[in-house]
Formats: sequence, structure tokens, C-alpha cells
Amino acid sequence: MPITVTEFEEDSAFERYVLGRIASLLPDSDATKVVDLGSIDANGVPAQGSSAHLTAADETGCAKSALTADDVRPLLFGAAWKILDLLVELVLESARPVHRQRGRIRIDSKVQKARSFGVKEQDPFGGRPDLWDRVMRTYAATTELRHTLVHRGLGVDRSTGTIWETSHRGTSSAGDLTADEQWALCGLARSVADAVIGAAPLTTRRVDRIG
Repeated sequence: MPITVTEFEEDSAFERYVLGRIASLLPDSDATKVVDLGSIDANGVPAQGSSAHLTAADETGCAKSALTADDVRPLLFGAAWKILDLLVELVLESARPVHRQRGRIRIDSKVQKARSFGVKEQDPFGGRPDLWDRVMRTYAATTELRHTLVHRGLGVDRSTGTIWETSHRGTSSAGDLTADEQWALCGLARSVADAVIGAAPLTTRRVDRIG
């Protein structure tokens, strides 16, 4: 439950380390990854659509034969979502009165605030509410997939890499995320976390990586 950027950096260290090594698993391509970020209104109803275009750079020198994307992609999705969840906690916790007893905020409460513009922009996103909104909508839109991964049996198409939500009884539901969208979410989470931790102005390159 991070209250400061330093605590966010510490709490998300493992997930960021893992995502920092995903580029070695990506196929050789100059193409950016795209995730569909259909807007969600305050009631959780999809509205207008938008997309985030993201790229990843190999900074590890790891051998590509060590792992395949299919081996770990769903777990990387979970790590990326955790980073966004910690980011939402950081903003909400830092805004609470110091004297107020602190306790972990329920995920459904965090998601509701993310959908209804209730999570204030974290530096350095103060001047780019459009980017911040995309991040929050991505977080909210992928929450059920996270619940499926943690609490139920996540559906995985071995041939395409698409993952999908399942109900409590194991039946498929409507939500899914393609392999490219999973990679895009990983890039989004990593780029946003790096921007927040660095607290540096958003450069054109970083903005392009986020959205």
C-alpha cells in the first residue's frame, strides 16, 4: 500500500524487473504493439474507442531461446496489472488525511474511482490528463481478467496467445485480451511506472510509448 513514490518504487520493484526483461521474448519486429482502450463511462459502460501504441526495447541481453512468450505471457499480464494497481493505490493513499486510519483499499473501490475520473493525475501526468485517463481506463477494463488469473481458471488459446475471462463456474465470458494487447499492457505499465518514479517531464518519445 504505497503512500509515496519511493514506496511505489519499492513495492513494484519485482514486477518492473520482470517486465524489463520481456523484450527478449518478443519476435523481431519494428511494429508497435496496440491495445484497444475503449472508453468506459462512470457506470462502466463502453463508450468511444481509442488505442495506445507501445514499443519495448531489449535492455537485458538475455538469450531468446531461454523462454518463449507463450510460457509466461499471462503471468506478465498479471505483473503489469499489479503495477497499475499499485499506482492507483499511491494516488488514493497520498490524498487521504494523515490522521485517518489507513487500510487496504478494496479493488472494486479503486476501479470505480478509476472509471469515474476519481484518481488524480500523478506527476508527471498533470499536464496530460488524456494520457492519464487512458491508463486508468486500461486498469479498469482489465480488472476482471486479473480476477480470473488470480481466483479462477484463466482461459488461454495456445495457438493465438489470447487470454479470456471465465466465470466462477469456469465458463467463458466476454472479456479477452489478445497476445499483442497483453504485450501492449506490459509496455504501458512499465513506461508509466518509469515516468512516475523518475518524476521527469514527459518527453515526446515517452508520450509516444504510452499513447
